[in-house]
Amino acid sequence: MSSPTKKRILVIISQSPFCGNTGREALDATLAAAIFDQHVSVLFCGNGCWHGLRTNKANPVTGKSTSDSWLAAPLYDIEGLYVSSETLAGKGLDTEQLIDNIQVIDDQQAKQLLADHDLIMSF
Repeated sequence: MSSPTKKRILVIISQSPFCGNTGREALDATLAAAIFDQHVSVLFCGNGCWHGLRTNKANPVTGKSTSDSWLAAPLYDIEGLYVSSETLAGKGLDTEQLIDNIQVIDDQQAKQLLADHDLIMSF
């Protein structure tokens, strides 16, 4: 019996952490895919960039913040956490405000990230 083919999965988070439970669902989907030995990366874009801040406050709906959970990404062999520099600039944020394991990329690199993955999940 042959082993299943590993997919390259990109999780895109564009929803604010303050709009319901979307952030938690994205985190759960990301960890589930990684647990099943898939190649997973995450792109925070638009209002989703707020998930990657060190000072991310608890979601008023769930009472929890997911920013600390993203710090565990390397433990699950999640290949990369990314945010676009244009998104940060548009929100008036800088790299010092991000959790440690998020890489800042430009829009061209973000387009390449999309092209390099087999499956894209959007939250």
